[in-house]
Amino acid sequence: SEILPKFKIQNVSHGKMETLQLLGVQNSSVFLCNRTIWVEGITDRIYIRRFLELYMTKKTQKKVYEDVDYAFIEYSGNNITHWSFLDTEDDEESDCPEEKRINYKAITQNIFLITDRDKGKEQRHEKLKKYLGEKQYYCFDSLEIENSFSKDMIVAIVKKHFKPECNTESEQWSQLTKTRPETFETRKLGKLIYDKLGPELGKTFYKKKGSGTIKDKMKFCKVALELLKDFDDLSDEQKGLTEKIYDFIAQKA
Repeated sequence: SEILPKFKIQNVSHGKMETLQLLGVQNSSVFLCNRTIWVEGITDRIYIRRFLELYMTKKTQKKVYEDVDYAFIEYSGNNITHWSFLDTEDDEESDCPEEKRINYKAITQNIFLITDRDKGKEQRHEKLKKYLGEKQYYCFDSLEIENSFSKDMIVAIVKKHFKPECNTESEQWSQLTKTRPETFETRKLGKLIYDKLGPELGKTFYKKKGSGTIKDKMKFCKVALELLKDFDDLSDEQKGLTEKIYDFIAQKA
């Protein structure tokens, strides 16, 4: 008598590609995330990941998963000009205008691009906003992501960073705490802290002859993450950005 074939059907864990390889399935068919979040560097990625976690917990929103529903891409500062976000090859701000830009649409069309508010780059920001639209582009109101924290959070990060070395009764500390909130948003944060606390303590955050930003952004980030326990710990700007990103991801999550 004829022997009928038997089949066993079972779920394959996410990330297990052996079965798909046997079937000849290409990566581009099934493994691209629905959405990509483009950020300048590693700390931006770490902060935004935490912002989303806090948002989903606080608002009891449907959970979205990194590397499934969305993925981060780091474009590394001025390297943004190497990408074809504006569909033009005559970008006067590029350091290699004669070369063909990298076509981001070959990777994914569903992008959310985040940029720092670099001085002198206002024209580029306006072009990106016009081309990508408000649902896919965000330029910080503050200078960069560290500046987007509230004054109270920045002061708390500095205090926790120093621990016992921080004398909160000193005149230097008073100068920092009396600084207007908008100053924290618009000044290079490393140099601002250095100027207020003086060379003895300020050198921890600012390297002379540097860009003026936080010297060790990763350490600053780690301290910030220890203090970020609730969505309400975020500033109004960070909350607004997080909601925009979540809505962008959740469209097809």
